[in-house]
Amino acid sequence: MAARPHPKWMDHLQAPLNPCSLETIPTPVELADGQKVWPLMLSCYQLENDGSRRGRMDLYTVKVPDIAGSNLSSMPLHFGEPHNILSIKTSGILDGKWAAMPANEQQAKRWSFATAHSSGEIRIHAFQVAPPDPDLPRLDSDPPYTVKYLGQSDLSDSKTDRSPLCLSLNWDPSVSSDDADSGLSRIVSSYSNGRVAIHDVAYLSDGVSVIERDSWQAHNMFTSPAEVWSACFAHDGDRNMVLSCGDEGNIKFWDVRSTSRPIQILKHFQAGATCVSHHPRNEHLVACCSYDETIFLYDVRYMSQTPLCHSRELGGGIWRIKWHPYQDNRLLVAAMHGGCRAMKVNEWKSISEDLSSSVEAAPVSLKATRKFTEHESMAYGADWLVCPHPTQNGYFEAAASCSFYDRAVYLWDSVF
Repeated sequence: MAARPHPKWMDHLQAPLNPCSLETIPTPVELADGQKVWPLMLSCYQLENDGSRRGRMDLYTVKVPDIAGSNLSSMPLHFGEPHNILSIKTSGILDGKWAAMPANEQQAKRWSFATAHSSGEIRIHAFQVAPPDPDLPRLDSDPPYTVKYLGQSDLSDSKTDRSPLCLSLNWDPSVSSDDADSGLSRIVSSYSNGRVAIHDVAYLSDGVSVIERDSWQAHNMFTSPAEVWSACFAHDGDRNMVLSCGDEGNIKFWDVRSTSRPIQILKHFQAGATCVSHHPRNEHLVACCSYDETIFLYDVRYMSQTPLCHSRELGGGIWRIKWHPYQDNRLLVAAMHGGCRAMKVNEWKSISEDLSSSVEAAPVSLKATRKFTEHESMAYGADWLVCPHPTQNGYFEAAASCSFYDRAVYLWDSVF
């Protein structure tokens, strides 16, 4: 008999190591056996007593429930059994991100997953739906997908300095699955020694090439480097803009063609800046967050003006923000000791029509529509599991989240 769902969550597991990152693909994937799933990658980082940093990466294929005959917007989900990708012999993993890979008509759909490691490198794996063979019947024992290691970036050549931790990474969102046929992409990464780097990623027939194209000192606290907790591309119609978040509390805008000094510095936070998330469909909008437990929304065209809004304190430092895959005015927030929040931006029409005048036209604010506070430790990772409802005008949705010291991972109802 299947276990009855808990009133506060759908499924729960305890990770083998401390989980630092939890990432899914926005649209469910149809496997070779016909089952639709959300590939959910859980990445772990654990500091041992001897100073070593261990890591692990497990893939869960969360099945999309049969919702065609249901009027419910949310139904119980389950993690299922994990597929271990990287064992505990791996260096610690602090962040990971999915991206669509180029594929020709003969290939099944493929995705790459890049990971940021405590030893300083970026590694890339490929997730591919196993293509059916028209000449052979499919067997139950045939794997519905494959995961393959593709390659990694080089480590520092320095013989005197220990390699810095790679703290975060983000793919270039302007390279979509439709225009990635060239086999080229980019990753921006951030490091514990205050640096930000741009890597060119080239997909080859037998793997991938990850080459650092540029690197610069981005953040300092007094005379020492400050950890750069995250960085991302923010295009605003220009593929040369990067945003970085420093532990000294500043968010900096860079033109990657000239990184000797930032274009703009934002100093609105009262503690270290932790994360910036560019809106996936509105090229002018970014959400920025901090250890001071608040979120700012900005129009990147008018950075010298007042932010569009500044949230209230959410009960914990904000570590990750994920925009909803389909609904423009919703966000998912991992707020460390404050648990997780599903948030909604009010007055979205004024933002989408004219960001520059929205502050004067209508007060924009962020409201928590759903709180998840079952985590007993720092909630570091969260992501949406969403798909359009097949028979109704709406969406089926849930959320997944993980916390560090208690090693807890949850699936929970995000519907407000």
